[in-house]
Amino acid sequence: MEREPRTLREEQQRATRYKLIQAAFKCFTHKGFHDTTIAEIVKAAGTSRATFYLHFAGKSEALAASWAELEQSRMIEQWHKLDAMDPWTEAGIHGWMADMIDVWEDARNFAIASNQAVSSNIEMSQQWFRGISEYMEYVPNVLRRLAQDSDNPAYRFMMLCTQMDRSVFMYLTESFPGTRDEFVATLGEFWRDALVERS
Repeated sequence: MEREPRTLREEQQRATRYKLIQAAFKCFTHKGFHDTTIAEIVKAAGTSRATFYLHFAGKSEALAASWAELEQSRMIEQWHKLDAMDPWTEAGIHGWMADMIDVWEDARNFAIASNQAVSSNIEMSQQWFRGISEYMEYVPNVLRRLAQDSDNPAYRFMMLCTQMDRSVFMYLTESFPGTRDEFVATLGEFWRDALVERS
């Protein structure tokens, strides 16, 4: 059964939501999570506070929607790449990790803002873990491999992702003492140790 075409009102609501998402992304990128206000988001979107609340429960939800709409597809592409490797090799994982860091670097300030939100907001932390759970559908081969060495491959995957996320935050904020190449190599070692078959 075909879906009926959207009404003009539905199209307008969709367009308004997208304007809010773009504005939120821009504001969070420029000012971070804590310093961005809803007033700034609605001003940048050319809408009202009431309109904002028709679409989002608050700032956290707007940030999560911005990530999902504007950045998540690039991350999913990287998870597909990792899952498709056959076999996993040290060089392959190193290349994948370098590509993952590229994704974060391309949205550096937004990634930092997201990490601020996850670190200080229970709702965002819960949303982040739900997002990691959703990524599992893109990595069935990774989960099968993790199951060979772990009683709970889903939790192992979540912990590897958490470690990667926190480490990337340290790198993006220039807290990591080494070079980019050293960062990529060292972080990649954790995934190598988890995935490359031992001989």
